[in-house]
Amino acid sequence: MKESKIRIYLLIAGVLVLGLIVYGIVSLRQTRKLSLIDSNKEIVYTNYENEDYDQKVPALNTTFLAKDINNSITEFVNPYLEKKSVHIDYHYQVNGNILSLLIEVKDYESEGAPEVAFKSYIINLQKKKVLTDEETLKLFNLSQEFVTDSINKRFEEYYEDEISKNIIPNMTYQEYMTKRGLVDLANNITLDINKSKLNVYVDYNALLSEEKDYYLADVGYIFEFE
Repeated sequence: MKESKIRIYLLIAGVLVLGLIVYGIVSLRQTRKLSLIDSNKEIVYTNYENEDYDQKVPALNTTFLAKDINNSITEFVNPYLEKKSVHIDYHYQVNGNILSLLIEVKDYESEGAPEVAFKSYIINLQKKKVLTDEETLKLFNLSQEFVTDSINKRFEEYYEDEISKNIIPNMTYQEYMTKRGLVDLANNITLDINKSKLNVYVDYNALLSEEKDYYLADVGYIFEFE
């Protein structure tokens, strides 16, 4: 008799769990449909593409924030469109309620390292708002001061190594950072969330005219934080 009751309770519990799972899936699908302007497109999609120039420009497909963000994207990329030397690409990722979209521009008009520009939008989909850098860093329990100090230490290491190897002539660290375009490091960073990690993109001069070698060729522009 007791075994029969246990089986009944287990069956009821199983049905309830299954019901909650189905309800959650249905609710999620309904939410997504309500959140998208065009249900046939992804939450971020390619709005403009020029394969000859290797340019892809995204657009946001949500019923909220899309107009302002897409106008901002257009304003950002317009100076670069249909320039043969300029490559434009983007990537995005949704982590829980957070959507992170990053646009990357690289101009190869000059020899050596390209000139770069980055633009990102980190959105709390539940609250329907674009997060500030401070709010984004709080997601990782980080401060802007910690991030800039960490990146600054990396450049100090590069500077000391370049000096010791005679890759650059003798100059102060301040001169080195000025030539890199990093007088105010905080103004040169763009935040992105990728694979649940914080990536900090730094816009700087990767190749100096004084350098005997392209020292930072393998460093790139991304600094990763856990």
